[in-house]
Amino acid sequence: MKILILILAIIVCLNMPAFGITGLGFGLHAGMTNNYSYSILDDSLRAIAQNYPGLGIPDDIRFSEDLTSIGAHLKVGTLPIIDFYLFADYAWKKKELSSDIDLRLSDFSFGASAKKMFGFSILKPYLGAGVDMHNLVYTIEADSAGLILPVPDNQTKIGYHVVGGIELNFPILPLDPYAEYRHNWITTSEKVTKYGLFLLGLTFSI
Repeated sequence: MKILILILAIIVCLNMPAFGITGLGFGLHAGMTNNYSYSILDDSLRAIAQNYPGLGIPDDIRFSEDLTSIGAHLKVGTLPIIDFYLFADYAWKKKELSSDIDLRLSDFSFGASAKKMFGFSILKPYLGAGVDMHNLVYTIEADSAGLILPVPDNQTKIGYHVVGGIELNFPILPLDPYAEYRHNWITTSEKVTKYGLFLLGLTFSI
């Protein structure tokens, strides 16, 4: 059902601007997350530390690492100064739990955003919101063969985000750089995953 909702949202984003498309563009973006928070993952790590004291994992351990994120996007500009974006992102991080045990978290996501542009000058601030789908994978990597430690199950969940940023638009150039902050909520099991994402991107106008 959630996948159907996301597909419908993307279809709406593609069809709403059909009455007045002012431009198309595609590009790449990259950045880092901050304040990554999923309490169920933190509880799992602390349970591992308490139940396996011989592994040398700190009792107060929590996953507070910044994930590296890369992605690509398609931009659809419209007459009411609203731009629609379709994007696909991949974020990952490996956290050392002890000298021979690592936790790897990866997040593949795709989604859609609507962004309201302000002003018509070279410098264009914007605000927006959107929906996305996340495939989250939690993996323990250990040197000890056969060691199985409890971590959250892999999950595919819908998410929501709000964005704010600044785009530079040079009339004589087909390239538009931008800086963006995206705040995300993912409806993960039991508790919501929350984090911020700082992005730098470049859009090539078609």
